[in-house]
Amino acid sequence: MPAAYDDVATLSEYWRALGRFVHEFALTEAYLQEFLWREAATTPEVAKSVFSGVRIEQAMSFCRRIWDARGSTERRAEFDRPFAQLNVLNGARNDIIHFGALGVHAGIFLVSNARIAHTKQTLRTMEATPETLENMSEDLGAIQAAFIADTMTTSVGGGPGHSRGVSEARSRAMAIYTASASSSSA
Repeated sequence: MPAAYDDVATLSEYWRALGRFVHEFALTEAYLQEFLWREAATTPEVAKSVFSGVRIEQAMSFCRRIWDARGSTERRAEFDRPFAQLNVLNGARNDIIHFGALGVHAGIFLVSNARIAHTKQTLRTMEATPETLENMSEDLGAIQAAFIADTMTTSVGGGPGHSRGVSEARSRAMAIYTASASSSSA
């Protein structure tokens, strides 16, 4: 057993940070699901039937396709940054959940797909410290804020609003997201 597993305090801190990250990820996935429903301009009943089981990557892809179909380059640009960050976090989450972490030394846990990577090009490795997990949780909170702010400026079933007031509210909300994302990355 690696030495770090003998350090109960380190393990407790890691597990607490991991639990928060998993929780924040689940909330983000739920907010993204509702965001997709609004972008598809459908009712919750229809959305539940059509989009049930859609995961992060596919939900973001559906949103982008909706924006492309509408010619909504501004809307797509508005969510490029949150979607790009969510894509990175989704990859980290998948590796942490599916491959686990091995203690390397106190406070640092190594996550890797080395057991299944068939080439060096497909090998992924990351350090998952409590601090890294906390930072990723903060990033997820910023992404949630972008979805929540958007919810406040659109209605389910109504699609994105185009009035000046809605546009200004979105701009303010995205400024808050950008400030929050910048501070959590520092």
